[in-house]
Amino acid sequence: MIAHPSHDWGDLFLRVNPEPGEKTTHGQALVKLTYAIDPFGGPLELTTPLPLVNNIRDEECEPPIPPHSDFWPGKEWIDVAVVGSAHAPHGEPLTDMIAGLRVGARRKLLRVHGEREIRFRRDGTPEIGPAEPFTQQPLGIARAYGGLDLRPEPDEDDGEGALLVASEIDWPGLYPRNPWGRGYLCAPDPVEGLRMPTQEDATDTLTPERLIADPARWWRQPLPAFLDWMPVNCFPRSVFFSIGCDPWFPPPEDRSLREIATGVLPEGYRRLLDGEDAEEPHWRMMQEAAPGLAFRREEIEGEPISVVGMHPVHERLEFTLPPRPEMRLAFEAARRRMEPELASVEIRPGDLTVSLTYHATIASPRLFMPGIHPKIPFGAVVGGRGPFWFEAPKTVRRSLAEARAKEETSG
Repeated sequence: MIAHPSHDWGDLFLRVNPEPGEKTTHGQALVKLTYAIDPFGGPLELTTPLPLVNNIRDEECEPPIPPHSDFWPGKEWIDVAVVGSAHAPHGEPLTDMIAGLRVGARRKLLRVHGEREIRFRRDGTPEIGPAEPFTQQPLGIARAYGGLDLRPEPDEDDGEGALLVASEIDWPGLYPRNPWGRGYLCAPDPVEGLRMPTQEDATDTLTPERLIADPARWWRQPLPAFLDWMPVNCFPRSVFFSIGCDPWFPPPEDRSLREIATGVLPEGYRRLLDGEDAEEPHWRMMQEAAPGLAFRREEIEGEPISVVGMHPVHERLEFTLPPRPEMRLAFEAARRRMEPELASVEIRPGDLTVSLTYHATIASPRLFMPGIHPKIPFGAVVGGRGPFWFEAPKTVRRSLAEARAKEETSG
């Protein structure tokens, strides 16, 4: 509940979670370590730390569920994101190139284009205009395939309630996989000034024949291709948040849906997410990586990682993740020595940095309540540094006493 200031070696946050029903309290340590990438392939070295971001328990966090937070209580898989721009080799302008990421045996490549317009011929058929040359192209989900076409309207038979919901959070012409993107069209009527995505899956590009989508069959359209974080309103993360966020036109639940064919969603996902024993939100909602960039521990630790096309000088950056730091946690008489769990990896190739966020948890022998107990004996040692102790917030009793004293003084 109280964050320690960032240290010169990393950023550490300690919080406690009372469990009255279990008569215990869990202490959790979150630590973010930032490393410099050696462009010539040397080992990662600690560098100026980046802070932990987007505390979802903070009432001032905006949006309440951001695309990425370092403060999820614990993830089953390790999320990987690459944040930055594509850079033309040697700074020479070009109209398209390949940029992407490889982790072990898995890779994700984007075909990056210069800006292109969607044009319409005299007969009304769409075509893709030529790409403008570029030397640097920002990457991000907003430049991937997707978006919102307001022309398809809700069926009046759906009722006034459905129209209200549609106007606020959904629409028949919204691309469920990426409402933030560009290029998604659901009607053949010519529209001026439409831009194509500047990044696509290198193996599944948007052709003129696929420009006009049937909104009821949106799931046949190309997957948005991006390497950064996935907002919570993007399918399929949206249905892990709540099955009530199933798209306006629900997709099939068999392998004809790409998310099922690739293992991102299970077959029959509605029954699994809407059954009597289903929890909402599902734990998978915490996984924020782009499709294909969530890894099990053995798939990433010790495996070679390479980023291509995302640094202005070095066409390829290669490294492996360092060993997890040793962490020791203490909660009153309880002691635990462990390697923390890796939760997320954020690579910023343009800055030659990679940030790793870890978490570790310990249970206390008894119940402690912030606001009731003036001292809560929870602390951590990270990589031999410390100990650092949890700073308990002011108790309710003390706050009331101070308020009374202030009233007596002013009176």
